[in-house]
Amino acid sequence: MRALPFALASLVALPLLAAPLEVELGGGIGRVLNGSYPWAPIASARLGSSSPGFRPGFRIFGAAGPSGGDAVLLPGASGKAGYQALAFLLDLRYSRSFVYASGGVGIGQVFSLQRSLSFEQFPLTGSPNVALQANLGIRTSAYPRVGLESGLTMWSGIKREGRAGAGPGPETDIRKLGAHFLFTLAFGG
Repeated sequence: MRALPFALASLVALPLLAAPLEVELGGGIGRVLNGSYPWAPIASARLGSSSPGFRPGFRIFGAAGPSGGDAVLLPGASGKAGYQALAFLLDLRYSRSFVYASGGVGIGQVFSLQRSLSFEQFPLTGSPNVALQANLGIRTSAYPRVGLESGLTMWSGIKREGRAGAGPGPETDIRKLGAHFLFTLAFGG
């Protein structure tokens, strides 16, 4: 079992040593689906191969919105909406001229997640756990390469620690699906 993380890291790192490297920076907006969760600023950075076809890489992805606040225990009161999360992902991208698709797996953590109408719940928080990501994007061939990306991120290991009013009580092992839209800028390769 200890060999699995080393094997996955080797699958990404060894091809990167032989191919030209590319740095991609992205910024945009995102939110967690299935609920009235707020939109949050999203930032992304990817270091990966710029070789044609399959391109292994490493990605850092984060939601930098406000932190949620505890719901007030009075009926009809609301807490503060928020979405904060961070993930470190091993990423595999397949690129054909201007279009690419990528998938990643790694470690992620939701630091704060709260609905805007949250009189029934405490903020959701998480511990480091598995994060999965799938993306589709387009970009120009001019240097630096400018692009657009949309994607989905599955966050796991989320929990609710308390109960507010008649709302749901403590809960663990919650999974949430988030969507994002980014403008990207790539250098190198």
